[in-house]
Amino acid sequence: QYTFPPTYAPTFPPTDTPTTPMPTPALTFPPTNTPTIPMLTLAPTTQCDGVFPNGVEKVLLNEGFESSRGSAWGGATTEEYTPGASGAKALAMKYSVNPGGMLPAIRLSVNHKNKCIRGGMELGVSFKVKLLNMTDNDSPVDCIPGVDCPSGRFRARQPDFCNGWYALPRSIVSWNKYEFNEVSSLFTVPVSCEITNWNWFLLDITMGKGYQADTVKMIVDDVKVMIDEGQYTFPPTLAPIMLTDSPTSGQTTTPTTQCDGLFPNNAEKVILNEAFEKKSQKGTTYGKAQTVLESPGASGEKAVAMTISKRNRRPSAIRIKVFTGKSRSKVNACVQGGTQLNISFQAKMLDTANNNSPVDCTPGTDCPTARFRIQNKNPSNGKPLCNGWYDIPKPTTAWNKDEYNTISTVWTVPSKCKVAPWRFIYIDITQGKYYEENNVKLMVDDLKISIKED
Repeated sequence: QYTFPPTYAPTFPPTDTPTTPMPTPALTFPPTNTPTIPMLTLAPTTQCDGVFPNGVEKVLLNEGFESSRGSAWGGATTEEYTPGASGAKALAMKYSVNPGGMLPAIRLSVNHKNKCIRGGMELGVSFKVKLLNMTDNDSPVDCIPGVDCPSGRFRARQPDFCNGWYALPRSIVSWNKYEFNEVSSLFTVPVSCEITNWNWFLLDITMGKGYQADTVKMIVDDVKVMIDEGQYTFPPTLAPIMLTDSPTSGQTTTPTTQCDGLFPNNAEKVILNEAFEKKSQKGTTYGKAQTVLESPGASGEKAVAMTISKRNRRPSAIRIKVFTGKSRSKVNACVQGGTQLNISFQAKMLDTANNNSPVDCTPGTDCPTARFRIQNKNPSNGKPLCNGWYDIPKPTTAWNKDEYNTISTVWTVPSKCKVAPWRFIYIDITQGKYYEENNVKLMVDDLKISIKED
C-alpha cells in the first residue's frame, strides 16, 4: 500500500503543476491508532442502551442531507447537490486552495458520544460518494480502490487521553465512476481513549487524495455511523490495484500467517504509530541530545523537539522503541530478514540562535533522516544474527522550511536478520547533518512504521 513520494532534484526548483487537472504529490494520511493486541469489542453502556431501547440498532449518525449541509474543514466549502443517492439531495464539497498535508473534508458530528462511545469499541461507517471534474462539465472522475478513492477519518479528543486524527481502513471495493459508490468500513475506537468524556468525536469525509484547487468536487450522501454488535458485514473486496513502486534490491519477505492473524480483515500492519501527545511519549535520546514536547504539532497539539548539547561521533538522535511490552509479539510475528517497512514522519528545523527561525536543507543530502538500531538472536544458540546501525534511504522529497515536511521512504530489513526473536529494534531520527551545539532544534511528529505489502 506504500506509494513512493515524488522525488526532488536538489539543484532545480520543482516544476509548476500542469494546467490540466491532476493530483498533487501523494499525501501522507494521518496515523491510524491500531490496538497493540487483538481487542474484544466493548459492549455499549447501560446509558447507551437507554438511548436505543428494545435492541434497536445503535445508530449514532444518519445523515441524508435533505435539510442539513453539515460543516466543512480545511478550507473546503459545501453546497446542496441534486439528485442524491437515495433522496432528492446530496452534499457537494470543493475547495479553492490546494490542500496541504491534511485533506479538506466534510465534517459531521457523531451523536451520543459520551453515552455510547468507548475506547476499543467498533463502529460501522458507511457513506455513498462520487467525484466530478468541474473543469470538464462535471464529467465523472475515476480512482483506484484501496489507494486513492474517497475515504474518511475521525477527529477525536478526550482530555489528557487521546487527541488526533484517526483514519478509516481503506476498503478495496469496486468503483463505478458514473454512479454513487458505497464506502463501508469497520473502525476501532483507539484504546487510548479511556474515559467517557469527549471534547469532540467528528467524522471527516475526504476525496481520498489531494486534487488541484477548483478542479474536482465530491458528492456525498447517506452517511451512517453505528455501534457494531456483530451485524456489520464486510463489503466484497477486489484484488488490490497498486501503484508501481521502484524496485528494491534483494528478495523481500511477505508477512507470516501469524502476522496476518494479528491484523485481520486486510488491516494495515502498523507496528508503530506515535503522535507524541503525552509526556511519556517523547521517547528517549541517543548521544548528547535532549527532548521535550512542544506545541504546535504537525497534526495534533504537540510534537517532540530535540536539541543537541555536544557533538557525538555517531549523530545524536530522538530514539523510539519500535516495540514495547505486548506489542513485541507483532514485531516478532511480522518483521524478519527481507521484510520491507514503510517509514514516515513529519519534521521541521528551527534556528534557536535566531529566534526559532526556520532552517533550510538540501533534500537527499542533509535533511532530517533516520536509522535503525537493531539486534536479534539465533534461537538455536542465542548468538546475534544481526547487530548494528542501519540507515534508511535518504528521502529526496522537497523541503519547505516554513512547514512540517513529510519524510517518507521504504527500508528493507537486512536479510541476515533471518528470523525472530528480536532483542530490540529502535528507530533513531536525526537532524541529517551536524550543527553547532544548541543552535538547531529538530521538531518531529506523526511517526509511523508499517509492513509494506505489494
